Amino acid sequence: MWGCDILVDWADPQQEVDPDTMSKVRILYVRNIPALVSEDELWALFEAYGPLERVKKIKDFAFIHFATREDASRAKDAVSGMKLRGVPIELQWSKPPTDKETRQQILRAREKRILLQHALRPV
Repeated sequence: MWGCDILVDWADPQQEVDPDTMSKVRILYVRNIPALVSEDELWALFEAYGPLERVKKIKDFAFIHFATREDASRAKDAVSGMKLRGVPIELQWSKPPTDKETRQQILRAREKRILLQHALRPV
């Protein structure tokens, strides 16, 4: 395509987090947030349900860190489906980050697949 080689790779499946770990999560993942909504506005919305540790907005999604699971659960139930500046927002539990070793294994496997594809392509 346009004189460039194209390599296609499969997406790496996301590992499922065990239910015991997920039952301890205190962070909500909020998506579909309008661009003009600030972290301060999100903080004001969510702190009504309990003490917050951190609010981090990135583009149209955010992570809301609660002090306790109970406060996060209460907020999830109350705010889910609520409209923020006319746009319905979506909430779910945030998945814990993958540990470094697992992430490195995934990257090594991806690199091997790409090298193998490159070696097997016709010249």
